[in-house]
Amino acid sequence: MLRALSLTTWVAFALSCNYFIYVLKKLPWLRKKIPDTAYQISTFKAVLSILLGLAKVLLGFLGAAIALAVFIFGPMYLLEQNFMNSRLFYHYFFFIYLLAAPLVNNIIFQTRDVVAYTMVHLLQLDGRDFLISKVIFNLGIKALRYLLIFLFLSLFLNISALEGFMLAGYILFAALTWEWLILETFKKYRINPYDKPGIVFLLSLLLLAICYLLPYRSLVLNLQPLLTNGFFFALAALLAGYSFWRLHSFDGYRALTKETISRDRMLGIEDSLKNAAFADVNLAEEKLAREEADGAAELEGYALFNHLFFARHRRIIMKPVQTKVVIIAVLALLGWAFLLFKPAYKVPVRENLLSLSPYLIFVMFMLSSGERFNRALFFNCDRYMLKELYYKERKALLENFTIRLKKSISLNLRPAAAVAILLLGTGLITGMGGAIIRLLPMMATIFSLSLFFSTHYLFIYYMLQPYTVDLVQKSPLYSLANIVMYALSYGSIHIKTSSVAFTFAVILFTLAYTAMAIALTYKLAPKTFKLR
Repeated sequence: MLRALSLTTWVAFALSCNYFIYVLKKLPWLRKKIPDTAYQISTFKAVLSILLGLAKVLLGFLGAAIALAVFIFGPMYLLEQNFMNSRLFYHYFFFIYLLAAPLVNNIIFQTRDVVAYTMVHLLQLDGRDFLISKVIFNLGIKALRYLLIFLFLSLFLNISALEGFMLAGYILFAALTWEWLILETFKKYRINPYDKPGIVFLLSLLLLAICYLLPYRSLVLNLQPLLTNGFFFALAALLAGYSFWRLHSFDGYRALTKETISRDRMLGIEDSLKNAAFADVNLAEEKLAREEADGAAELEGYALFNHLFFARHRRIIMKPVQTKVVIIAVLALLGWAFLLFKPAYKVPVRENLLSLSPYLIFVMFMLSSGERFNRALFFNCDRYMLKELYYKERKALLENFTIRLKKSISLNLRPAAAVAILLLGTGLITGMGGAIIRLLPMMATIFSLSLFFSTHYLFIYYMLQPYTVDLVQKSPLYSLANIVMYALSYGSIHIKTSSVAFTFAVILFTLAYTAMAIALTYKLAPKTFKLR
């Protein structure tokens, strides 16, 4: 058992290090500075494994703390703004950590990663030793993590140190008991509930609904006396010990690992993830055939090619944009109706309307169709066409980029115009009068941001081309660019300004970025835009 645990830990760290080195070597400024020998066992890799291990520990604590905040303290705050209510705390704890979490976070049946396949099928490690060691390690770390968190919380909340120890123990006991119960169900009925995740999701959703609806109806289970009772804690420990003994004595792990950690199952999961990533841009052939391509008679070359592509794929390119416009229109009509029937709100809305400029960055980010537009282009066109030499010629690439940029701008202008009309109509209804001219800088901001996001996403697509022919996203820099863009857009809502200077800053940045993006694309796209 100890050998299985140590070997599994070593392999997991080795694979993590190899993947991290692989990601680093994909970054342009580090690609040539990291030699291929970095994959070998070395001091660098040993230090890297320690750093990754520490990062994993810190992320584990952070995840546990966030889970407590979201599922227990958040609802407590929304319900009564009192964290000292021990009865409500134990009510939530019972449903979340003793019922829902162990059901969702099963270890034995949900161990289907590369490490598991490597250990069981490539290194021929005994299935029992691997899974039991994984249960011991994962649940042990989880219990210790929550023990430290609860001991820390006991300094501020109405929880004693002894209660913190017992709560961490209950998390461990409940997880072991659920592992055994689910394994027994599989043993008797050959039912793997995680093959049908919808059932697990609905059951966990039902538990959460009961957990939160009861206190909302002023019905809080008084579980604190029971869960703090030493005799009950001992009974729970005995049940957990019995569960662990039954897990260890189970003699069907060989058949179980063949079913749950098989190569076909792993490839099936990978294919499902690929299909899910491109599901919203995948259009059935019979729906393509129904699309008409009016106005194509006077076109030729790549102009005709792109015109036909956009016409035939109108359902996945235009429909989401139209949906956004409809949603904005409905919100506008509802908001205007509210202001007409509740005129008392006109003054505060009018006074705060000009301060919404920073929020427009995040709003336009959310309304942008750039990332989806890129996936539609790759899935339905470029992954096939980039195999042809003529399509990768400089003239062809740049002509296609120009046509697609115009299309991207036209797509994003529609929701931008809808937002502008919403603001303008709100200004009229709230009685801005002649002062409505002060909304013009906001209108300019909206359309500038529309131009920026239209250019940005197509630019990074041509510079990084993140997808492979088998629909795997291989560019970490592309993901990083999207994360940074989200963080900057979301962070902008904390800017407090309504000045015209903000508008001019947005416009100037957009113009400079657009010019830079187009220039770099024309210069570098023939080298960067290729099939991987």
